[in-house]
Amino acid sequence: AKDRILVSRKSFSPVLPDIEREIEHYKEWLKQRGRLDENQWTPEQLREHLLQVVSNRIQPIPFRAMRVFRFTGLPTDRDNLDAGLTIRYMFHGNRGGESAGLMQHGWIMVNPDTGASTEIHQASSKAGNTRELNVTGALVSDKGELELRIINLSDAVGEGEGRKPPATINVPLENGLEILVPVGSFEANFTRALILFWCRLAMIAAIGIAANTFISGPVAMFLVFGIIVSGTMNTFVHNIVVPKRTTFESPTKRKTHNQSQLEREWGTVIGGAIYHAEQTYNNGTAYVLEAMPNFDDTDPVNDLVVGREIPTVRLIWRFIADLGLRAGFFIFIGIFAFYRKEVGLPTSYS
Repeated sequence: AKDRILVSRKSFSPVLPDIEREIEHYKEWLKQRGRLDENQWTPEQLREHLLQVVSNRIQPIPFRAMRVFRFTGLPTDRDNLDAGLTIRYMFHGNRGGESAGLMQHGWIMVNPDTGASTEIHQASSKAGNTRELNVTGALVSDKGELELRIINLSDAVGEGEGRKPPATINVPLENGLEILVPVGSFEANFTRALILFWCRLAMIAAIGIAANTFISGPVAMFLVFGIIVSGTMNTFVHNIVVPKRTTFESPTKRKTHNQSQLEREWGTVIGGAIYHAEQTYNNGTAYVLEAMPNFDDTDPVNDLVVGREIPTVRLIWRFIADLGLRAGFFIFIGIFAFYRKEVGLPTSYS
């Protein structure tokens, strides 16, 4: 508990690859070797093909292959680094089209400035499970940079006809890998967590009190209950209704591909109209969900259980979004209704 929970650790994510730059480099590489005939492809088909090849080359880690993850902006204070770093990771994998279970992998830490590195550290993890690995922080460069190299060691398993091929490891770029560095104290981080809880309760109370100035008590109570339910299920509904965009697919590419497919199936006019209607619905739904409170953003439990630092900027934004905008909107309407006497005031008797 002292090393994992009762701590405050700042989270750092790896630098995401520039997919557009990777595509251009791969395109030039093919041209130099005479392996690219652009006359056989339309611009959309060529980019679709290059995107698929580059994403398969960047994201999965085949057996006995290595992939480099670069981290920047790490603290250079040696007092914090001497306490060690924590690598928190989650892998997915597959074997011949089936999901992989236990995966073997190796870690190498490299100082990008000096080239100094550690010996390979072998570990195993179950697909989809989050694990932590405590490592030394001595190899963080003076610029705050560090390279993590992951090697896929998941060989084939089984014998005879039941033998399964080597596994391919997939690392989710958005939430599959992070480095946690000790920063600050647990007490200060716990205080920020309590403030997040208080901000949520204050928003709900302010909306309920303000709404009760122009609607009846039972209706105001039902409104508050609806806000609590919507805030709890906001992320769940958003993931179902609003389509996700992958790291390796830009909004422009998705729009062009979807629209051209609809036009081929329904014709130019009808396909374009269906596409724009779909985009309007998705965007409108996203805006509505963004306007509603999201309690996942104000839930510090996931951060506290792993000792992750709650940034002060997050507190400031919650004050602005929840109290300033959402609660402030209802407070403004409540004050306006109250001073216009559009409320049911008790009858006074002399």
